[in-house]
Amino acid sequence: MKALILSAGMGSRMRGFSSLPKGLMCYVDGEFLVERLIRQLHQVGIDNITVVVGYKKSFMLQILDRVENVTVVDNPLYDKDKNILSMKLGLKDITDDDIVVFESDMIASDDLVGFVTGTDFIDHSVWYTNGIFKKGMYGGILRTDGDDHVTDIKIVDRYNTCYNGYHKLSGIMRINSSELDMFKKLLKVYSNNTLDQYYLNPWIENLDVLPCIRGDISHYVFSSFNTPEEYMDALRKNYNQGVVDKKIKLVSIDQLYPVEAVDKKHLHVVKQHIMNNGYWVKPLKVSISDGTVMDGHHSLAIAKDIGLDKVPVIDFSYDEVNIWSLHERYIFSKEQIIIDAHNGRLYPAKTVKHRFPQVKYSCNIRLDELKKNMEV
Repeated sequence: MKALILSAGMGSRMRGFSSLPKGLMCYVDGEFLVERLIRQLHQVGIDNITVVVGYKKSFMLQILDRVENVTVVDNPLYDKDKNILSMKLGLKDITDDDIVVFESDMIASDDLVGFVTGTDFIDHSVWYTNGIFKKGMYGGILRTDGDDHVTDIKIVDRYNTCYNGYHKLSGIMRINSSELDMFKKLLKVYSNNTLDQYYLNPWIENLDVLPCIRGDISHYVFSSFNTPEEYMDALRKNYNQGVVDKKIKLVSIDQLYPVEAVDKKHLHVVKQHIMNNGYWVKPLKVSISDGTVMDGHHSLAIAKDIGLDKVPVIDFSYDEVNIWSLHERYIFSKEQIIIDAHNGRLYPAKTVKHRFPQVKYSCNIRLDELKKNMEV
């Protein structure tokens, strides 16, 4: 996966408060927003990052020169462009890969960046939303068919009751490789007509050839801003999770109850990685008291397949985690999840989502040691 950060705009609504691009407005501890986002992307293993610059690019280049694995693309028409040209230029040399796109006026928690770049949305283009559209909001919104398939996207300047049921776009999207070529062709056509439009427009008007789903990030800490007031509100939030120290335990596979089915395509990828590595580096996250597997279903399936009796786990109580469904048609409680797991009623793969505390752990166990059931 690759990442694209759009940071060419002038941020006209911030004038009088700051003359810098929004991506260079300081967050905390002297870390600029764009610098922080690049660090977060590096943390989740994304080392191919493109940043589109324009307004006061000399300042941006000073910051980008001190980070690694970043390609800079210049938008010389930033003062005439809403952002469609930035998207076109940023995607120009990217081929045959999934891309996650961020606008630079956003502040996100580390686990949100991991979520939008992770495996929950493999094989899909995704527009990420931050809750229901409501009074006082404006900007990009979308509606789904009730099963997270996007049926309408709009850009509006104010709330109206006719938009009840729409979700608020966040400024983060994920482009699947299968939609990339078509989107690039449409960007070229639309931007040749006028730069006074958003990169959303080609997608909005061509949903029939650019299928996409909604991804809900409302369970994470996230802000974006266009005005000084929104910026100050964003700074008041706490984006840093406290780190919980947890010990790894070896638990018998027979005592574990999966919640979800596995995706066979993804299962093959994970198994190949584990076998090639020769080490088990990511423990399952489970509720040991009832044996429910919260995270690590593919790892559990692989452990069974290669003949392990025990697997490394980190124990979480359901009181420590938040849960929600990645699909609107599924509604469940923690109690229902446990009951369904114990009765073998599996949810489809990538349905039940857990948000865990940030955990400090070290796991680097040789597979042959696990097969001998050695203690950690």
